[in-house]
Amino acid sequence: MNRSPQPLPAVSYDVWANIASFLPSKALQGLYSVNQALFNLSMDERYRRLDLSNPGDESTRTFLQRLRSDDQFRIRRVRELILSIRAFGFFPGLDNFDWRASLSKNGLDAVYYNLSQKQKKKSKKKAGKLAEAESSLVLLQETLNVIRAIPELQRCVIQGAFPAPGHGSSYGIAFPLVLAAWSASKSTMRALELEVPVEVLSEILPPQLAFDGLEHFGINLNITYRSTDAMEMLLSTMVPFISRHQSTIRSFALRTSEHLHLTPFFKSLPSIPLLRDLEIEQGYVSTLQTDTIGLHDFLIRHAEQLKNLTLLFDGLGLHLVRDKLMEDWPQHPCLHVSYPNLHRLSFGLHNFPQDFGEKIQQSLDDFWTPKLRHFKLAVNLEADQVDIVLSKIPKDVELASLSLAVETLEPELFDTLSTRLPHLVDLEVEVTSGKLVGLETAAHEPPTDDHDSDSESGSEERVTTTAEDEGRRRQFVTNMEQRNYANWPLRHLTVSLSSLPVTEDPLDMVITKRAIASALPNLQILQFRYKSILLKDHVYDFQF
Repeated sequence: MNRSPQPLPAVSYDVWANIASFLPSKALQGLYSVNQALFNLSMDERYRRLDLSNPGDESTRTFLQRLRSDDQFRIRRVRELILSIRAFGFFPGLDNFDWRASLSKNGLDAVYYNLSQKQKKKSKKKAGKLAEAESSLVLLQETLNVIRAIPELQRCVIQGAFPAPGHGSSYGIAFPLVLAAWSASKSTMRALELEVPVEVLSEILPPQLAFDGLEHFGINLNITYRSTDAMEMLLSTMVPFISRHQSTIRSFALRTSEHLHLTPFFKSLPSIPLLRDLEIEQGYVSTLQTDTIGLHDFLIRHAEQLKNLTLLFDGLGLHLVRDKLMEDWPQHPCLHVSYPNLHRLSFGLHNFPQDFGEKIQQSLDDFWTPKLRHFKLAVNLEADQVDIVLSKIPKDVELASLSLAVETLEPELFDTLSTRLPHLVDLEVEVTSGKLVGLETAAHEPPTDDHDSDSESGSEERVTTTAEDEGRRRQFVTNMEQRNYANWPLRHLTVSLSSLPVTEDPLDMVITKRAIASALPNLQILQFRYKSILLKDHVYDFQF
């Protein structure tokens, strides 16, 4: 008996939303014609972010024009705002515009321009610079009105370093746009990121600014003028702002490469009862000149509640201080705090001495906890140094995920990791030299003059280098083929390089991948990522 096909059961919107969460942004935006659910999800993704980092760009102006209509279809989907203060400072004709006086007189409704009034006709004599300034002010006011009309603004990123002298003299012209964002998002803002000079914090964070449900606050702190009293700015602006949100903040990030005495700041911060994620990056000169007692005090107060912790230190005085080996580094108070509930740890040292493995190992002694599952080590190491760092991990710490950086990828690294981390499932290795031992990549080089007197010797060097690379590749493959990590549950391996390969998948790459995969029989995904030198942020992914 023939039966007619039964229609597929309806798939709920939540299921489609879950599927969409795994798709790249561009792919999701192209699925608007599949069904009603994917149409809405596609439109949500297309208009999710209002990016004003380059407001003069034609695509940005087109995007703003779409949001200016009275139809709420698009603007109600905006969730994120990226605003570059510096970019608006390059608008022409605004050098003499006093936005403070205009804001005090006209408010946000007409701080730049009264769009409701009829434009007076200008004589040809005045049509030049006056028309240019008026055009800029009209665009600013229209942009401000769009920002104020966003009903569900949840995340905001404010950017903009001071321009060079003589360029972008109207730097502060965009501050009313920031105030407009605050007025539109008092009840909806969830995450705020600041990437501005400390000199303008008081303009960005006015005394009475408060959001009902702010959960994340992050700041990239930099100082433009050496005469600036940065600590006074932090104590008078940032500390009160954080205090007003101490009952809602769950994530806090302070990033700076400046050498600042941050102890007064950390000691002035209130306890944040819901804090779960903490990221601290600060400049470091020496054990005598860099004080971490305040950071230690803040960490002690929140140690039991932290789930995710990032600590990064940027070495600033390696060539300036007497103690170049930083012998007393492991004695810093901030390194000696226990975190009973820590789940994810990222620890990094930039521009620190080489052969620092033993000191890193001593630095990490108090971080190991049985609940720790994910560890990122942002330090450039050799394989033997990795072994030293991981040599004293307690047996009750079962790391499932590890990210680390090495000069070159050696078979001995897999020996170390399989021994020290027997429960590891996911591994990401960044090869900082841009080359793998056994998988050599060549960056694009500029053309050279064939008549150069050194061309012949240079050619000989390249031939020698190629032969050496080939020898190392063969040795790597041979060594990997002799290994078998059948008892190691590693399933995901990602290797990142900074150089672009000459060809996408040459034979030697296939052979090397095969050697790695055969030694790791439990591997499900083997991925090589190449960041192009010529194409910014372009990544080539090769799945094995």
